[in-house]
Formats: sequence, structure tokens, C-alpha cells
Amino acid sequence: PEPSADPTLATALYELDLWLAPTLAAFTTHWASWGASDQRQLQQETERKHLASTLLELPFVNLKAAFARQRRVKQMGRRAALGAIGASPPGTRHRALDDALNICTLVPHTGLRFRR
Repeated sequence: PEPSADPTLATALYELDLWLAPTLAAFTTHWASWGASDQRQLQQETERKHLASTLLELPFVNLKAAFARQRRVKQMGRRAALGAIGASPPGTRHRALDDALNICTLVPHTGLRFRR
């Protein structure tokens, strides 16, 4: 389904659940972000607005913590982590696609193993 142009949180969560449904039926799925702030924000907003999110029912992976554990360093932001692996951060910070691409660059350096 095509996402709504400017959805409310309730609409966005509903559409996300529809989009995730086939994946959840076929795979054991986790969700991840760089740090725990996305998880905390989603938890707070869904509680405040009395909404449910399938995403919050899935196991969460903190990629920032995994990266730090793997490299035995303190947790760091995406830009510093990209520098630590010799990559330069393309794009603009806090732009969804650019952030997602930067995180994808970092995932192989977290020591985590993902299966299809």
C-alpha cells in the first residue's frame, strides 16, 4: 500500500503494521535503531496517545551499543562511528533515507549476525 501523504501517528502506525504483516508472518523479526532514543520516543508517544504498535512488540536491537561492544569503545554517534570505520557520512543528518543508509553501512561492524 502507498503511505499517506501526511499521516497522523495513528495512521502511520496502522500503515506500518499493514506493511510489516507479511514479514512478521514469514520471519522472526527484530527492529533496530542507532541508540535507544527512537524506541523510547515511540514508546512514550504510543502510551501518551493510547495507541498500539506492532513494532514495540518486537525485540529491539540497539545498534549503537552493539557497535561499541564489538569495538570495545564508548558509544558514539553515527558520524563518529562512520569515521571510526573509515567511511565518510554521505547525505544530511536526520534525513530518514540518509540516516538509514549510514546505519546500514555500520551494521556489519556491530558483530551482530542477521539471518534471512
